[in-house]
Amino acid sequence: MARIEPLRPRRAWLKPLVHAAAASLALALIAPIGPACVDTAAAYSGPDAVREELEQMRNAGQVRALAPAQARYREALESLAKGNDEEAARLLAAAAEFDPEYPDPHFTLARAFAFKNPERAVGELGEALRIVGRSYSWQRHLLANALTAFLVVWTLSLLVAVAGITLRHLPHLNHVILELVGRSKGFAARGGATIIALSPLLWGLGVIPTATVYAGLLSFRVGRREAFLVGLFIVSAIALSSSMRSIAPWAGPPSLEEPSLLVDRALRSGSDPEIRTALKALESRDPTEPLYPFAAGTIARREGDFETAERRLSASIVSICLSWASVM
Repeated sequence: MARIEPLRPRRAWLKPLVHAAAASLALALIAPIGPACVDTAAAYSGPDAVREELEQMRNAGQVRALAPAQARYREALESLAKGNDEEAARLLAAAAEFDPEYPDPHFTLARAFAFKNPERAVGELGEALRIVGRSYSWQRHLLANALTAFLVVWTLSLLVAVAGITLRHLPHLNHVILELVGRSKGFAARGGATIIALSPLLWGLGVIPTATVYAGLLSFRVGRREAFLVGLFIVSAIALSSSMRSIAPWAGPPSLEEPSLLVDRALRSGSDPEIRTALKALESRDPTEPLYPFAAGTIARREGDFETAERRLSASIVSICLSWASVM
C-alpha cells in the first residue's frame, strides 16, 4: 500500500521576493554612476555658478579677485589639454572677468584663437600687453622670465661649443695619459688610458662642472678662439649660478601673498576681507612697514569705518617718521 506524504504549505511569496532582490542588485550594479559624480564635481565651475560668484563679488564691492581667477584659469588649461576649446574659452573669459588685471587668460586666449579667429587673437594679445604695461608686478615677472630664458639659451649654446671642443681634442688627452702610464701600446694600456680619460664623467659633478673639468684638462691643445669660448662659458656659468637666486623669485607669477601686489590690490579694489586678513598677517611679520597700515586704513575708509581708518593711517605716518629718523 502506497504511503501518502502530508503536503507541506509552500511559501509562494518567497520566490518572487528573491527575483525582485536579484533584479534590484543587478540594476544597481549596472546603473551609470559616473555622470552624476562628474556633474557634482563640475557644478562649481558651471556657467550658473560662475555667474553667481561674479555677482557675489560685485555685491561685496570687490573689483578684482585673483584667487577665483587663477582657479578658473587652471580649469581652462585642463579643458585645453582635453581638447574642449569651447569650455576653455568660457573659463578663460570668466577668469579675465574675475580679475581684469590678470593677463594670463588673455595670453592663452590669443594662443587658442591664433588660427581660428586671428582678429580676436590680436585683440586678446593687445589686452594682455596693456595689462602687463600698467602693472609693475607683471612687468617684473615678464622681464625676469625673459632674462632667465636668455641666460639659459646663452649658457646651453656655449655648453654645446665646449662639448664640441672637448670631443675634438679628447684623443690627444688619451694619448698623453697613455704616454704617462707607460710605453706599452697594447690593448690593455689603451683601454686603461681611455677609462682614465673618461673617468670625470663618473664623478657626478653635473654637466657644466664636467665640461669645465675637460676644458681645463685640454687647455694645452685649444687655440685662442677656443680658449675664448671656454673662458666665456666658465664666466657665463658662474654668472648664471650666482644670479639665479636673485632672478628666480621674480620669475614666478604674482600671487595674492606677494606684499607689493597685495598692497596694490588693496589700494585699487574695494572692500575685500581676504586682502584685509593678508595685510594683518604681513603687518604682524613686519610691523615697521608703513604700507600695510596705510592700505588697511584705506580699506577701512572705503567701508565707512572712519575711526579705524584714522587709527591705521596715523600708525602709517608714525612708521614713516620712525623710518626717517632711523635713517637720519
